[in-house]
Amino acid sequence: MKVDATPTAEDAINALSRALAAMLGGLRREIVRELMAELRAAIAVPPPATTVAGDLLNETNAARYIGFTAAALKVWRRTGRGPAFIRTGRAVRYRLSDLDAWLQAHRVVA
Repeated sequence: MKVDATPTAEDAINALSRALAAMLGGLRREIVRELMAELRAAIAVPPPATTVAGDLLNETNAARYIGFTAAALKVWRRTGRGPAFIRTGRAVRYRLSDLDAWLQAHRVVA
């Protein structure tokens, strides 16, 4: 059985995390964990936006598409502040065009 020895981004992050924790010592390990979690989130490449039907995204993929969490989308739906959505029973879907329009509406030009 052949094993792929090519290191992944996750392997590199884990190695960096261990090295930083070793250098900084005990009390600062929590800080290292937090920094590494932020690093993972920052470099995570979201999977391609997989459509449910046509140009519809489920809540998780819609959140990834606009760079927020699914929890944020839930709060925004309850308060009427987020992008337009489609609800069928308990299922919630977002059109790509609605997400793009919502992002464009919140664009700030300084």
